[in-house]
Amino acid sequence: MGGKLDVAHGLIHPVLLPSVMRFNLPSCVEKMANIGEIIIGRRLSGAEATAREGIARLEAFFADFNISTRLRDIVSDCDVLPKICEMALHDTCLVTNPREADVDAMLDICKACW
Repeated sequence: MGGKLDVAHGLIHPVLLPSVMRFNLPSCVEKMANIGEIIIGRRLSGAEATAREGIARLEAFFADFNISTRLRDIVSDCDVLPKICEMALHDTCLVTNPREADVDAMLDICKACW
């Protein structure tokens, strides 16, 4: 997305990462809980609760940088999103993603961080 929109890679992460983590959560709860535990410094009552709190804290961390965490601030025309999601289907990173994602799923992720 960053290359297509001419946005620095590091500025795309605060926008997409929390929504991508929430999307992937059902397929890797324990891994997300481990990440959450590192972020919040402790394990909560359950793996999913720990993962969700870690994602929420990550969002707060990104917000503290005083940079955009909303896709609408980066994308001037949301009509480009379906094309970008189509292109992402051919990205090799998708092969190692914990959860299978199609264009509709990627569009849902974009909507979640809009």
